[in-house]
Amino acid sequence: MRRKRWTWTAVDHDGVTLSVRSSGPDDGRRTVVLLTGLGAPQQVWDRVASRLVGDYRVVTFDYRGHARSGPADSHTFDDFLGDVSAVLRATAGGRPILCGWSLGADLAVWHAARAPETCAGIVALDGAIPTEPVDPDDDDDAWAGRRMNGVVARIGEWISRKMKMDVRVPVEQLLHLGREVDRRREHVLDAYAALSCPVAVALGERPGPAPDPQAAHARWRAGGDRLAAALPHVPVTWLDSDHAIPVRRPGQVAELVTRVAVQARSR
Repeated sequence: MRRKRWTWTAVDHDGVTLSVRSSGPDDGRRTVVLLTGLGAPQQVWDRVASRLVGDYRVVTFDYRGHARSGPADSHTFDDFLGDVSAVLRATAGGRPILCGWSLGADLAVWHAARAPETCAGIVALDGAIPTEPVDPDDDDDAWAGRRMNGVVARIGEWISRKMKMDVRVPVEQLLHLGREVDRRREHVLDAYAALSCPVAVALGERPGPAPDPQAAHARWRAGGDRLAAALPHVPVTWLDSDHAIPVRRPGQVAELVTRVAVQARSR
C-alpha cells in the first residue's frame, strides 16, 4: 500500500457543489473513478485507494446531499448520473475506469451504457444486478414495505441509523430513488449488453444488515445468477464479504480494477 495525498476540489453541477478529491500524478496514467454507495461518504474507498495510488490516478466524490457536498432540491437517479458526468468532465481526463459500489455500481453501468466513449472499463461491486419487477401499482411507501419484507420502515432513516453517515436527503426522496434503482435493475441486462468496454462484477456472498437478511440475500444471489447466465462474457465473482466490499475486501477490489485496466489496454 502507498501513502496517498489528496487534492480537494469542488465541481459545480446543476446548482450543487460536489466535493471531489484526487490522488496520484496527473501525467497521463489511467484514472480510476470510485463511486460510492447511497449514504456512504467517499472515504469508504480509502483502503482501496491506498492500493491503487501509484499505478493510477484515483478520483472520489461525495454525492449531492452527502457528507462534504452541498444540499440539493432533487435526488433522482438522473440527477446522480448527471453529477457523475460532471465530475468526469472536470477531473478524469481521457477514458477512466469506473468502479462503483452499490448505487455506484448502477451509476457506473448506466453511465457507460449512455456514454460509452467516456470510460474504458467498469467494475461493479454488489449492485447493478437484475431484480424482481416492481409492482406498477405500488407507491413509494408500498415499495419500501415490499422490499423490506413487510416491515413498515422508513428506509432512509434505517440507512442513516445503520451507516451513521451524514446524509441530507429527505426520506421521501430516498424512497423514490430506491424505487428508481429497482426499476433500472429490471432492465440492467440491456445496459450491460450495450457496453463496449471490459466489465467485472463482484458480489458479496454473505448477508448484510437488513430486516430479513437471509431472504434479501437469496433474492440478491438469484439476481447475480441471472446476470451470469444471461451474459456469460461478464465475469461474476462471489467474494467472502457482506455488502461492505470496499471495506472488507479492498485488495480484491484493487485486483479487479487492475484486471479490467489490463483488458482495456489490450483493446
